[in-house]
Amino acid sequence: MSSQAVSPGYVIELGFWTKLDIIAGMILFFVIVITIVVCSITPICPLFRFCPFNKKFLKNAKYKADGLQTNYGTLNTKPSNKKKVLRPYIMDIQKEVESSDYSDCNFGDHMELSLSKMDENEKDPSSTTVNGSTKTTKVGRLSYKLKYEQDLKKLTIKIIKANDLMLLEPNSLPVDNYVRIRLYRSQRSIFNFNRHKQHQSFSFDKLDLEVQTRIKRKTENPVFNEKFAIFVEEKHLKNYIMRLQMCDFDHYSCHTVKGETQSKFCEMKIFNGEEKSFDCEFTEPIEDSLGEAYICLTYLPTAEKLYFKLTQITGLPVLSKETNCTDAYVRVALMSDGRAMKKTKTSLRNATNGNPIFNETYIFDVPNNQLENIYFIISVLHHNKRDEKSGYLIGRIYVGAKFDKKSKYHWEEMVRHSRKEIGTWYKIKG
Repeated sequence: MSSQAVSPGYVIELGFWTKLDIIAGMILFFVIVITIVVCSITPICPLFRFCPFNKKFLKNAKYKADGLQTNYGTLNTKPSNKKKVLRPYIMDIQKEVESSDYSDCNFGDHMELSLSKMDENEKDPSSTTVNGSTKTTKVGRLSYKLKYEQDLKKLTIKIIKANDLMLLEPNSLPVDNYVRIRLYRSQRSIFNFNRHKQHQSFSFDKLDLEVQTRIKRKTENPVFNEKFAIFVEEKHLKNYIMRLQMCDFDHYSCHTVKGETQSKFCEMKIFNGEEKSFDCEFTEPIEDSLGEAYICLTYLPTAEKLYFKLTQITGLPVLSKETNCTDAYVRVALMSDGRAMKKTKTSLRNATNGNPIFNETYIFDVPNNQLENIYFIISVLHHNKRDEKSGYLIGRIYVGAKFDKKSKYHWEEMVRHSRKEIGTWYKIKG
């Protein structure tokens, strides 16, 4: 029995659908290869938004498509329905910062802001001059009621109205008003020699409650008529101090404490169950010790880039009782006419000694003709998932030509000494 051999020229005939499957598979293979090659060279790809590697390109600032690099000059453009990512590029300042493609120098020089050169003759916005003498502007009066119900262990605070408030700022822009209520635990001492003296400072870690009324728009005699119920035992309430602060919220989204009034519950006759009315005049606000932040500004006029650098913060209050520290992070907002043009935030820093070091720089695209219209609002916050005060706002800093004379002088020095890093300390305001 002989076996039949297959000749070398034998051809296997394939069906129509088999040939079509092979061609489709080859086309799909080449499409996948081309897609991988294109995505490896540049992220301009229809599937880039779904690609798991796109964060790598964004982190390295390699993606410069129009949708992710939005210029600041949006005031002269028509509104678009497309979502724009207004996130600035983050640079590691520990590395050497390269000069811009449009600049002929590197801004490696650091310059400390000289406060001695500030114009001491500049008028303080909170005061007026009468016959050569400085007179403090009157803040106003506040009417409120207190009632304590012993059977329910409930304290009711009713903010009624405020009178004779300042309506206009020195720049003739209207402001809005609200009342902030804070309750502090008083320090216990065996010898109460200073019992009848007014408090000179308040510790932030002794703040147990903070609420505020609604904002009343553009009026110097706001009527609130708002009640706040607080449940607390009488023996504990007598160890608290109530602090009522009159705050302004102006056109630039700036919160300012204009005046305040303080009361000790142990000295107030409110424990008989009757509602008692109070009418107090606001006094000068006491500045809280919330720490200081070192901020540097640099502007490159040719490249039209503004560098904001947060170096460190010192003297932060301790907010976490468990870890005896403050886990702080900072939000930076580039503002224009009360609107946030760009926002970003720093990484979380554990401040065991209250002095976190950030060393983070952010770059913003700002045209030369918009420098006088923009400013920064820096918010310092505490974050701890195990703490009930997580996300609590510690305070704010306002940097720009529209605020106090130190901030204005810093801004002017940044413009005057372009390509130089101008740094100074700012107090964190509550």
